[in-house]
Amino acid sequence: MAPDSDFESHIHLYGYQVPDTNRYEAYGFGISMDKAISNHFHFFGRYGINQDRIISHWDIRAAWSAGLGWKTLIRNRPLVVGLAYGENLPANTSLKTEKVTELYIRRKINKWAHNYIFTNLYTF
Repeated sequence: MAPDSDFESHIHLYGYQVPDTNRYEAYGFGISMDKAISNHFHFFGRYGINQDRIISHWDIRAAWSAGLGWKTLIRNRPLVVGLAYGENLPANTSLKTEKVTELYIRRKINKWAHNYIFTNLYTF
């Protein structure tokens, strides 16, 4: 968006297929985005929805998450710390929505690999 700066954003549309037990393909799709707010902070979010054949196995109709990340350089390597919140929405209305809070740290090891440390807190 802004040449020669760290200001950027991304939008990803994705789909997936999972073979189910009836030899039919089950599928889902979603959208994921992130947006730099400044050179150090970014917002991110994701929403996905499952087709009925996947729901029959996992009982999750849809899921969403959103959060805020902070990025800096330490010894010329990126370090990202983020906090996110999300929900897994069940297809069965008698089940409660699963709520997830996540804290994560991502450190670049080299140009091919990153080290991730994260912890999740689940509530129902």
